[in-house]
Amino acid sequence: GGADLPRYERMAAALGLGGRVHFAGAVPHSDLPPYLTASDVLVLPSDAVESFGLVLIEAMACGRPVIASDLPGVRTVVSEGEDGLLVPPGDETALAAAIRSMAALPPERRLAMGMAGRSKVEARYSWERIGDRLEALYLDVLHERMAVHAA
Repeated sequence: GGADLPRYERMAAALGLGGRVHFAGAVPHSDLPPYLTASDVLVLPSDAVESFGLVLIEAMACGRPVIASDLPGVRTVVSEGEDGLLVPPGDETALAAAIRSMAALPPERRLAMGMAGRSKVEARYSWERIGDRLEALYLDVLHERMAVHAA
């Protein structure tokens, strides 16, 4: 969607991809998993600071490898060569090379990268794990506060 949609549609048609590219527009969050699992890879070519990249976690949870800009927040999620590829922000040549590289991988390798990402998401980002970390953080803050008031 967005203001650039007509330009992208023309570009897809000019490249002979009109019948193979579908611009879904806005998709409700609850409907995202089928879109992500239908993909071969998720590409997040941010050129500005990406604090975390929740869409990366969502794609990895669906067992898909990712290609993303090598930004501090993204590096906390993507492990280069294990569950995805990182490219310099704004480097269109490197992005295209990464996409070609991912497409050239045997399907089993892409699947292994996707499953590595899924395992990472289950280990680090499940609600149970996030709850445990949040509780530990609250307890640390509480203990520090109690120590300051006791002094």
